[in-house]
Amino acid sequence: MDNSKDINILNDLLHITNDRIRNYSAIEQNVRQIHSNLKEQYDQKLRQSYKMKDELINLIHNLGGKPEDHSTVFGSIHQSWIEFKNNLKVMSEDDGLNEVISGEEAAISAYQKALDRGDLSPEIASIILDYLHHLKASYKNLDDLNSEIN
Repeated sequence: MDNSKDINILNDLLHITNDRIRNYSAIEQNVRQIHSNLKEQYDQKLRQSYKMKDELINLIHNLGGKPEDHSTVFGSIHQSWIEFKNNLKVMSEDDGLNEVISGEEAAISAYQKALDRGDLSPEIASIILDYLHHLKASYKNLDDLNSEIN
């Protein structure tokens, strides 16, 4: 059975998940200093991202593929921008939260597009749909926090 489509899509999602990890990691330092009550929520989302990453890698291996364990070019640029702002101490709490929300939107879009293609195996589609539900819940949580702060 040719698993190349599933493997390619899972590798794309692995890249996006790595972007998410890098985004939370870059923001976390800023959040810890500015708004410590968000730290546990960010930590939970970071743990969730690592779990998704590990599961994606295992799925790729199980399909006979080789995980491409890196970020996207855009994700790397975005993280560099966040680190730059952190180093200059110009990132506010709102900026950090907005950066994370933006990252969640990108992840939701990528996972939704993977499902919308319609050519994933049913088993993989079910797993991706579960991840998408987690991402949407995370986004809603962050959006609610953003509304409370502003």
